[in-house]
Amino acid sequence: MVRVTVAGGTGQVSQEILSDPDQKAQKNLIDAAIAAGVKRFAPSEYGSVFDFEKRRAIIVDGHEDSIMTLTTVADVAAVVARAVDYEGRWPTAGGIRGNRVTFSQILEIGRRVRGCSFAVDKVKVEDLEAGNLKTSWGLEAVHRAVSEDQVSALLKAVSIGILLSSLKGAWDISDEMNQLFPDYEFTRIEDFLAKTWEGKP
Repeated sequence: MVRVTVAGGTGQVSQEILSDPDQKAQKNLIDAAIAAGVKRFAPSEYGSVFDFEKRRAIIVDGHEDSIMTLTTVADVAAVVARAVDYEGRWPTAGGIRGNRVTFSQILEIGRRVRGCSFAVDKVKVEDLEAGNLKTSWGLEAVHRAVSEDQVSALLKAVSIGILLSSLKGAWDISDEMNQLFPDYEFTRIEDFLAKTWEGKP
């Protein structure tokens, strides 16, 4: 299922591909956007430094307790729907926090869900700050409209950005909306991942 939002004629495309394991729909959408002369394309999903399929991760050495906030799309949608109907005053900031976990906790959850420990590449802050990502693996993506070198450089920058920003608390989302709706029960990360990976090699 694909949901596409087009803004400003052919100037911008925002998309959500809800189920497309081979990424065919996304690649077709990118092709169509390029053919139409679209200037901006905003995907709804990005890579991660945690690879649950291949049981591996990249973390910053000495910063295993950096925080990540992980919230399901269903939970975000449910809270936003409640907020739209809320007649009181909204908070100035509208953070929605599903799961606040450390990198170490994610690795432990991964071990329980996937049945074995993850292979972990530990990188140095100074290498990241110098633009170097010294790892045995990296994010992967391929599209014929973009050269392999461009893709590699972009994905390297994304990984470095995720890791460095985690050291500054960028992924530690506030919980104003949680406080507004204290009765709402968020999906636990381990439950979500266990369901996602159930029966998969």
